[in-house]
Amino acid sequence: MLLSGCCFLFGCQREASIPSDSFRLTVQEVVSDTDIKVSLLTIQLSHAASVSVDGDGFHSSGVLPDAPDGVIREGQVLLSAARIVPSQDKFAYIQTLIRPRSASGYAGGPSVHPVPADTTLGNFLSISATGGVYKLDTPVTIVQMQGKPVTLVVGKPTK
Repeated sequence: MLLSGCCFLFGCQREASIPSDSFRLTVQEVVSDTDIKVSLLTIQLSHAASVSVDGDGFHSSGVLPDAPDGVIREGQVLLSAARIVPSQDKFAYIQTLIRPRSASGYAGGPSVHPVPADTTLGNFLSISATGGVYKLDTPVTIVQMQGKPVTLVVGKPTK
């Protein structure tokens, strides 16, 4: 009775189980303004998996290792972009970082994209990731960069 009263007043936060053929994606927007965007994607699933991020001209991947039964495996993908316009320059520069990370380390590094000075960060890059439960081995678009998709694939680990 006391527990049900506490749940009524404060809300119970019980995590739903993750089906074995799926993963949970949560999206946390950290910063979003005209010249800086930072989001953190968190991947959770019930077994070992491979994680890859693919875009136009780049690929980053990693592994979420095996763990004891009942332990949720977790990885992250950091998405960041910053627009810089040097004074009296005809170009702006947009630095992006799309970095998968797991307990064993991270993959990928920053890239710098010269663009016309009037290019806004919002026109160059849009974070489109949506939290939810997704099937393994199914590409999920997480970013549109220069009008092209950047996809996340969480799948069975490669041997």
